[in-house]
Amino acid sequence: SESVAQKLADLAYREPDVHVRSQLAASARRLPAAQALPIIKNLAQRSEDTDDIHIPLLLWWAIESKADADRDAVLELFEDKAFWDQPLVAKHLTERLMRRYAATGKHKDLLTAARLLELAPSKEHATRLMAGLEAAYEGRTIANLPVELAAAMAKAGATSPTVRLRQGDQAAVAQALTIIADDKADAAKRQQLVAVFGTINQ
Repeated sequence: SESVAQKLADLAYREPDVHVRSQLAASARRLPAAQALPIIKNLAQRSEDTDDIHIPLLLWWAIESKADADRDAVLELFEDKAFWDQPLVAKHLTERLMRRYAATGKHKDLLTAARLLELAPSKEHATRLMAGLEAAYEGRTIANLPVELAAAMAKAGATSPTVRLRQGDQAAVAQALTIIADDKADAAKRQQLVAVFGTINQ
């Protein structure tokens, strides 16, 4: 019932026992979005669970289960700027959510990725999202992005050189080749760029 769902959401915010919080996160996955997301939001504010071995993943699985059918409700969580700065959200959820939407390549999901970037309160938050997008496209070219996503990336100022390289941006290609040829440049960065060239049509 709605009254019980409200009590569970309140409990998520104040429950001192980590095992009970863990069960609340697991149960949220099986509840309808309207009942689950308030529980998820309150659990995500429990910074003491940021490094717990179970709760962050349980919360992610709960959100992921709503990411398709209830995407608007999931996005509503991120309309609250304070939600982005919760340690558990910043460390475990934002990057995963962007990766989830970007990985499918579906137009609807890429538009949702664009909306996430639009909602990002700062460049730092947008950079975290872009890490998720890069992970989603690892090993393949980023092509034919919706204009809305490209515009959101540009507006956020979070387009990384690696993403631009995957998009075939000629300036990024030239810059990457310069770095690769520089034996004084960071070796890990050079290796990363070589790996990207191995997966794109250049």
